[in-house]
Amino acid sequence: MTHRIPRRSARRAAATLLSLVLCGCSGLPVSVGTATAPPTIDGLPSDSPSVTLDVQIRSVSSQRAAPAGTCPEDATTPPAHVDAQLCSADRTVIYDVGPAAVSGSDIADISSVPHGSGFAVRITLTPQGRAGLSRLTAVAMVASPPVNQLALVSHGRVQVALPVSEQIDGGVLDISGFTSESAAREAADLLLAPA
Repeated sequence: MTHRIPRRSARRAAATLLSLVLCGCSGLPVSVGTATAPPTIDGLPSDSPSVTLDVQIRSVSSQRAAPAGTCPEDATTPPAHVDAQLCSADRTVIYDVGPAAVSGSDIADISSVPHGSGFAVRITLTPQGRAGLSRLTAVAMVASPPVNQLALVSHGRVQVALPVSEQIDGGVLDISGFTSESAAREAADLLLAPA
């Protein structure tokens, strides 16, 4: 089943939900890990034309509080090959990020899946994306904060920056902490939505 977000306001609502859950502001636990099972819910529709997703995974080199009015209301995702300065989805943090190790064409599937007693957004990567994530996490896992973080970028914002404690080389990234399937599905839909 495909879920589409036709309006910018729906994308903003989903972005706010994703940022609240993933930044820990919701009080829910957040984890990043690997999984071995294939995606099971709400993946990219198999009958849809090939599209490049507006999703990137980048290294974080620094972060700082964003003074009021610093972050523009509308933002676009920068080209994958350049360093960038991006605001968080809630526009309270500015991140300096490196080039994308994973971009939309490296993503095979984004879905919501059961995870422990809750739900997660699962990002399944192509072989090229798997190699990029493995390289990125190998460096991040031995770095000090904030350089030990992965920035998940979509719609011109860092949707979440998660600390890395181990190399992720399985090609699957689970972002957990969702207490309902509908919340995980909305977050997955945000990542699937066109820019």
